[in-house]
Amino acid sequence: VGHSMGGLVARALLTLQDFNPDLISLIITQATPHIAPVLTVDRYLLDFYDTVNSYWLLNANTVKNVTVLSVGGGFRDYQVRSGLTILPSLNIHNTTISVVSSAVPRVWISTDHLAIVWCKELVLSTVRALFDLVEPDSNQITQNQEKMKFILSHHFVKHTAVDHEEEESDSMSPFFGLKSVWTEIGSSSWSYSGSNEPRGKYFSFPVSSHRRNFSHFHCQSSVLVL
Repeated sequence: VGHSMGGLVARALLTLQDFNPDLISLIITQATPHIAPVLTVDRYLLDFYDTVNSYWLLNANTVKNVTVLSVGGGFRDYQVRSGLTILPSLNIHNTTISVVSSAVPRVWISTDHLAIVWCKELVLSTVRALFDLVEPDSNQITQNQEKMKFILSHHFVKHTAVDHEEEESDSMSPFFGLKSVWTEIGSSSWSYSGSNEPRGKYFSFPVSSHRRNFSHFHCQSSVLVL
């Protein structure tokens, strides 16, 4: 995770001749000016940007196993405008995600250049994503790039449990409801009964977590749509 120029330095690691790109599978940058420097101090800085961006564009096959998430601060970041935080990409392998904090679900606010580091809502989104990226079998971040992009998109791009139109008309029920009862029958079970429900209800059942994994899920119902 790199803030400001730290994010560019992380991407620059892959340009080093002796660096093994297999050591990195995910880079998260916060308020990093990827496109160009905020202030052109000298030609060395321009050469550095040209080296990094050219490498990532011309060596797409080499960096295709590295997913990069760029989060910009939005209009409150007076130092690095959002346009500079967009990751340059040829969309050959589509391994980059560029967002601004005000568009991140559950965050919805713009941050200044420093506050993006400790913004609680953004920290929680990042932590949730990192936990979901860990494989329960290996306790390591997943190497499945499709799964990685799906999880990052879920926490930083869309994060919709149901369709927006359905969300307005239907209600959501938590896993533990007032009408639910736990009964031990050799394994954990949960029952729910209701009559004349005015709207459709949705239930979520955790079958895998960092504490315990379940290999089977049995559901018995008379009017349940799966």
